[in-house]
Amino acid sequence: MVKVIVYGYGRKYKKVKEDLFGCEIVAFADRGKVASHDEEKDIPVILPEQICEYEYDYVAISVLGEFEKIKQQLIGENHVPEDKIISLMLFVKSNEVDTLHYEKTMQDFFFE
Repeated sequence: MVKVIVYGYGRKYKKVKEDLFGCEIVAFADRGKVASHDEEKDIPVILPEQICEYEYDYVAISVLGEFEKIKQQLIGENHVPEDKIISLMLFVKSNEVDTLHYEKTMQDFFFE
């Protein structure tokens, strides 16, 4: 099973969480919520600088309109490899973790 850290524990994640298949959410990274847990699943909510302490396949950004800014912060400040950063919305839309399918979905989304 694919392990995912969701960046942004807000309304957007809560809106699509039922549509997440084929993955295990190991943590939420959020600058505004510290030392708490997801009420439903007891998943830790961590600061972005704690991402390196977890084992994950992807960091899925759920913050609308901030993807590039957060991506650059994750790469520069938190040392997350670029190929492990994805958009949560496109991840949900593709409904699978196949990288080639994800990239095609991303191109279709931005160039429709």
